[in-house]
Amino acid sequence: MKKIISFVCLFTSLSLFAQEKLNYIDFDDVKTEFNNQLKEKNYEKVLEALNKINKNDSAYYAGLVSKVYYLKELEKYEEAIKVADEGLAHENVDSKSTFLNQQALSYIALKDYKNAMKVLDDGLKEFPMYYLFYVNKGVAYEGLKEYAKAASMYQQAIIINPYYANAHFRLGYICYQYQKTTLALMCFNTYMLLNPDGSNSLTMLEAFNKTVSAKYTEEKLPGKNVLGDNDAFEEIDLIINNQAALNKKYKTGNKIDYSLAKQNHALLALLKDYTPENDNFWDTRYVPLYKWIQENNQYDNFIYTISFSVENASYKAIVAKKTQNIKSFLIEFYTKWIDIISKNKEEFEGKNQIVKYAYYNSLLDAKGLTKNDKKIGNWYVYDKNGKLSSKVKFNDEGEKDGLWIYYDNKGNVTSEENYKNGKLDGVFTSYHENNKKQLIANYLEGKVTGTYKKFNKPGALIEQGTLNDGKLDGDYLTFYRLGENFPDYNKVPYKMGVVEGLLSEFWENGQLYTSIMFKDDKRQGEQIKYYDDGKIMSKTNYVNNLETGAFVSYHRNGTIKEEGKIENGLNEGEWKTYYDNGKMETVFNYIKGKFDGAYKKFDREDKLISEFIYKKGDIIAYKYYNQDGSVLKEAKKQKGEFYYEGYNRLGYKIAEGLYDVNGGKKGEWKFYNENGNLSSKSTYEDGKVIGEAVDYFGNGNLKKKSFYENDTIKGYYVSYYVTGNIYQQGTYKNGELNGVWLSYYKDTTISVKNFYHKGKLHGEQEYYAANGKLSYISTYEYDVLKSQRFFNSKGEEKYKIDYTVFDDEPYQLVSYNYNKTVENSVTYLYNVKHGKFTSHNYEGKLVITGNYFNGDEDGEWIYYHDNGKIKKKGSYAKGKKHGLWEEFHENGKLSDKEIYYYGKLNGISEDYNDKGILTNTYNYVDGMLQGPRTFYSEDGKIQLFRYYKDDILIGYSYLGKDGKEIPMIEIKNETGKIVTYFDNGKVSREMEYINGNLINAYKEYYYTGQLAEEQSFVDGFKNGKYTIYYPNGKVKAIHNYNMGDLHGVSKLFYEDGTLKEEITYINNDQNGENKYYNKLGKLTSIEVYFDDEIETKTIY
Repeated sequence: MKKIISFVCLFTSLSLFAQEKLNYIDFDDVKTEFNNQLKEKNYEKVLEALNKINKNDSAYYAGLVSKVYYLKELEKYEEAIKVADEGLAHENVDSKSTFLNQQALSYIALKDYKNAMKVLDDGLKEFPMYYLFYVNKGVAYEGLKEYAKAASMYQQAIIINPYYANAHFRLGYICYQYQKTTLALMCFNTYMLLNPDGSNSLTMLEAFNKTVSAKYTEEKLPGKNVLGDNDAFEEIDLIINNQAALNKKYKTGNKIDYSLAKQNHALLALLKDYTPENDNFWDTRYVPLYKWIQENNQYDNFIYTISFSVENASYKAIVAKKTQNIKSFLIEFYTKWIDIISKNKEEFEGKNQIVKYAYYNSLLDAKGLTKNDKKIGNWYVYDKNGKLSSKVKFNDEGEKDGLWIYYDNKGNVTSEENYKNGKLDGVFTSYHENNKKQLIANYLEGKVTGTYKKFNKPGALIEQGTLNDGKLDGDYLTFYRLGENFPDYNKVPYKMGVVEGLLSEFWENGQLYTSIMFKDDKRQGEQIKYYDDGKIMSKTNYVNNLETGAFVSYHRNGTIKEEGKIENGLNEGEWKTYYDNGKMETVFNYIKGKFDGAYKKFDREDKLISEFIYKKGDIIAYKYYNQDGSVLKEAKKQKGEFYYEGYNRLGYKIAEGLYDVNGGKKGEWKFYNENGNLSSKSTYEDGKVIGEAVDYFGNGNLKKKSFYENDTIKGYYVSYYVTGNIYQQGTYKNGELNGVWLSYYKDTTISVKNFYHKGKLHGEQEYYAANGKLSYISTYEYDVLKSQRFFNSKGEEKYKIDYTVFDDEPYQLVSYNYNKTVENSVTYLYNVKHGKFTSHNYEGKLVITGNYFNGDEDGEWIYYHDNGKIKKKGSYAKGKKHGLWEEFHENGKLSDKEIYYYGKLNGISEDYNDKGILTNTYNYVDGMLQGPRTFYSEDGKIQLFRYYKDDILIGYSYLGKDGKEIPMIEIKNETGKIVTYFDNGKVSREMEYINGNLINAYKEYYYTGQLAEEQSFVDGFKNGKYTIYYPNGKVKAIHNYNMGDLHGVSKLFYEDGTLKEEITYINNDQNGENKYYNKLGKLTSIEVYFDDEIETKTIY
């Protein structure tokens, strides 16, 4: 009893979850909230806003950058480190240097200098010229009390970014602690020169002034010549430290005479006689700068500049009058400073030599050798984060020469180009981000010439041509995504940019699609288009690139589809279209490309359905006709509008609303299904949908709701199952799916969690099994599938498929069963399914074999039962079923056969039971049921004829006691009760329809009168218990349905009533235990299913 209760709970509890309206979070709203909180400096609220960004949003990565920064600002360093790790693990690397830097700063704040150093060292491997890494390594070294190493890091940062003031300050402070006053003063001065009007300039000015006004009282850091200065400035230090310049009698000649100004005056005077003798940072950088100031009599302007933030009233007045002097001086200073800092003696390409550094926007842009002020040899170019972005080369004349290589932010080569004497010359190659070639071209003396080739991202050749003086000249070819063996346009004849000759275009399978002659780049003569099987699709004629003369198109079966006349590119005169059976479908008239006169539409039996009257392209009147030819409805334009009512071929209303001949639909419009029931309604303004649009099921229940603004769908969208449970919900933005979308099983369990960015799948898409557990995750990048991860019922990853690894030769991608045997094997070419497909079951037996061609199922596909016998077979054409399809029972007997014509059922279909007895026949025309559908009992006796017209049930019949079919009993609106009889007078079938949907009890009987099947329907869906009986009255099978889905335990029995199988279904998928018994009732095996696949199997 406990097991039964638990089992019932399993299937009832799933439907107890309430389906709440999805809370849509628009990034624009998040951005507004972020900015508002940032203005208030409420960083906690800033983080709350950032946490609202979905992980799949394209803005999520940028959000992590902000998040790690503000966590650090709030001193939440451990969290900042974790967020940085998340950012570093992301496939986007645009902000990798920022994450590394912020993570290092967080470690430094925690005084974890070793981990900070590790992060920065790892960063420098990829960003060798990122100045902030050197600055923060210096800070970490200071924390470790390794001051000499810290100073070295600050010096390197200065060389990379000479304008970064903070590096000068930190270097100066180390010098100060070593009582290297001269060095410290030069560092502090440079800080002020680079930052004269900064937010903390006044504070620093006052601190520097105080520093040079008092004796050094702190304990000097130990060590001799640790800063590499060789104590060359001892004499200057002694004079500065003795503060001789601070004597009131000491005059500088400038009215600004506070301590820092005086000490600097003394410094410059002393440096005048100083001769640099060392090759160190001080003698090669700072000393030349300050000697330049002294030698060029720039002391006054120098003092005005560093005093720019001074608060002393008299000094401030002086500085204010010298603003122009300051501006001029700064220009000269920057020029001189870059000239000094740009020459660096270092090891370069195996030699110790002078290397020239070039700067852009304050940062190192490139470095290499120069000769006579011209770039020569190899140069290395870096991006703003210090990562190598290109390797280039110059000849001795400073001209571009040799191979130039460019890199993206992941370090992959983006292009390679060759130069000779300053001009592009030789092969040019560009690459996709996956390192596959994108373009190969040739240059000669700066002009692209000769053959070029373009490739798609997976590596397939998609375009090839020959260029002469920048113009196409010769054969031009394009290819399908499968590469050069699959031409699209083949050998388009170009002569200096003009098409001249026969142009041919082909289908993927090599069949000719069309050919047309060109003269002077214009189409001339007859153009014939063909279907992919070689049959003619259409014929037309061109004169000077304009269609002129007779036009005719054909159905695939060879009958005419459309015919008419064209004059100078515009349709003219009478045009006709035809059904594929040769019957006329429409006849209408054109005047200069616009409808004019009667537009008549007929059904497949030549009966007139409707007639619209046009004048210069506008509808001015219309008529709908009954089956007997009488007028059903007509209307004419009055004051530029009319109330339109449209009808189908059976006379049921399909649409109504006000029509303005100039603006189109106006006001509320209603649309109806084939039975005349309201199917949707919406409001129009000037022919465009506005406001709420609502769709309905045939029973009147809500099907979906959406909102439009100026004909563009926007905002919240929701669709429903006929039961009222939500099927799908999400949000549109600017007419495109955006953000999170949820789909559900019929019992309200979530089936899919999607995320869209501007209508494209982006990020991780989660797919759930029918029991609510995660089945697999597909990762997309703007609609391109990148990978899939599959999970078992415990949530453990089963395996992963990577779709980013491409090969130029056919290759296989495989998926696996839960016992790790190969399940599916698909052949790919250039990331397209192309070639053999096989599928094997849990036990390794072949269950499907077929082929793909250019991504579509193609040719014969065969499906097998577990016993090895054929289950189903048939052929595909371009992914659509085509030709005869047959299914078979496990005993090998035919189960059903259908005939398809390019995806649509056509002709007679038949069903058979496992004894080979015909049980069903029905006729399809162009995918729609037409005429009688005949039902037979299990022993082959006729039970029922149901009659259809264009897929609509119009009546039924059965055999009378005389063995002859009785006259058809008409059914209107596909609504009514049907009871039919065998020719022995016993009831054969009982059912009820409403608006084309089966409802309530449905019963089928054997010829003897014994009940064969009983089931119930709700709105056309099987719902509840479905029981099948043997002829002896014993139960053969019991199934449970939830609105068309198998849901619950299905039980199958032997003919004597012994239990044969128990199959567990949830939402139409097998989930849970399946048990199998022999005829003696003994359990033989148990299969445990997850997401419709066997997870484990136990045999007894």
